[in-house]
Amino acid sequence: MGKDTQPLISFVIPAYNAAPYLERCLHSVLGQTYQHFEVICVDDGSTDNTGQILDAYAQRDARIIVVHQQNRGAAYARNAGAEQANGEYISFIDADDAIALTRCEELLPAMDRGAEIIMADVVQVYGDGHQQHLKNYLAEGFYTRADIEQRVLPHMMDEQHVFWQLVRNTVCEGLLKRELVQKYQNQVNPDIGIGDGCAAIVTYLLAAQSMYVAYAGVYYYFKNNGSMCHTINIGQALLRQRRSSLLLLQHLQHCAQQLPTAIRATAGRQMTLLAYDNLLLHDYALFGDVSGDKIFPYGIPREARIVLYGAGSLGMQMQHYLAQNGVHIVLWCDRSYRKHQGAGLPVSPPAAIRDAAYDFIVLAIGQYELAAGAREELIAILGASVASKIRLIDPAELTDARLEHVARKLQVLVDSAM
Repeated sequence: MGKDTQPLISFVIPAYNAAPYLERCLHSVLGQTYQHFEVICVDDGSTDNTGQILDAYAQRDARIIVVHQQNRGAAYARNAGAEQANGEYISFIDADDAIALTRCEELLPAMDRGAEIIMADVVQVYGDGHQQHLKNYLAEGFYTRADIEQRVLPHMMDEQHVFWQLVRNTVCEGLLKRELVQKYQNQVNPDIGIGDGCAAIVTYLLAAQSMYVAYAGVYYYFKNNGSMCHTINIGQALLRQRRSSLLLLQHLQHCAQQLPTAIRATAGRQMTLLAYDNLLLHDYALFGDVSGDKIFPYGIPREARIVLYGAGSLGMQMQHYLAQNGVHIVLWCDRSYRKHQGAGLPVSPPAAIRDAAYDFIVLAIGQYELAAGAREELIAILGASVASKIRLIDPAELTDARLEHVARKLQVLVDSAM
């Protein structure tokens, strides 16, 4: 295939104070084995030397276009980049992530089929070097519009294994037809912060006529310390986050109303799970005050003595809220305990559970794949008898009624801050 007949790919990279990661990201893009692309970098009002680094790269490589704008957030930056795109496909990449050097070449068969959405594989990389492969669990291959309605939208999340995404639901993890993005991106409120990628991909799935699932083209998602998703926000930052959460919830509820009647009940439940997936993991306190005499979302007695396992986003949120509200946390553990101890957190190694007196081990881990792996590790360390005391998130706790309560609470919080 000659270069003039190859699809042009537009890489869109929003960047805010991303100087420590830019070289890794840009190297993974510029080093692609498939070379028919352009790179649009949007400096979103960075206060470090992100803008200067991008400008220096642009001077050395004519394929790189740099857009400088005032800080408005990642969604605004992605939109600005997409408006500049000329490619047949857009590949969004966060500046602190990277892609496999063979990504585009591996996804070329899907582009040749003309799929409007191409879902690729994802590898999550942690600060300690541990990697987790988060694959798409739909069968590999081409999906028509009828397939999207019957086999994709009603099955984005696994109802029994929360939160197990059967379809990766962010815009960064695949390729999107430029016309699809430019036509429908204005239907997603860019003020949605955490979860804006989820809101966008659901919007595109509602509109797309075709999709391709590829077990290839890896996107490397780096879980960096200190990112907004892994810290407890306070003050104005928390208010902005909660306004964002309200907008996301309203968007997903609107999407549920746009579903074809035949799948509205099943796919609507998926919108509920997506909302929990994006809201619960970053603002546990919104849900805690409706848990009554049980610890949400595990369905165990509030007076129980618990070992809290997990010091990621959900773990930090839960430890802060539960400890403030009198729940008896006898021990807080994580496999990366040294990193957390270095940050001043009272996190112990899993082996410390042997000497603790407790009723339940609560796995404060949102992603089911990781929670299931942690469960097996704990059984290997502590013995098979501990299995009956380990609790994962109970999907029966994730009700529409509770979510509606949270929506009303969010509305009050947002209104009172205006």
